Amino acid sequence: MSQQGQGAGSDLETQDAIAAFAARVTTHYRPGAPPRVIRDEGIVGALRLVKNVQGDAAARRRVLAMRSVLHRYRDSLAAIAMAAKPG
Repeated sequence: MSQQGQGAGSDLETQDAIAAFAARVTTHYRPGAPPRVIRDEGIVGALRLVKNVQGDAAARRRVLAMRSVLHRYRDSLAAIAMAAKPG
């Protein structure tokens, strides 16, 4: 079969598959939620984050501000990438 014969149908199938995937991702993506933090960082990393935030008021403000932004735009987010440099 030629590629030309497959074009229109496969494009629609691809668009439908992408839409279905996006719906699943955005439905289950909850950045900053405790279960998501544990899944992303692991239990040890999540506990370290809690310890650091409890002991440092400035860090707590930054984390809460970041969580607020993620929550505010949660309907528009599909993924987040972050890079940090040690201070």
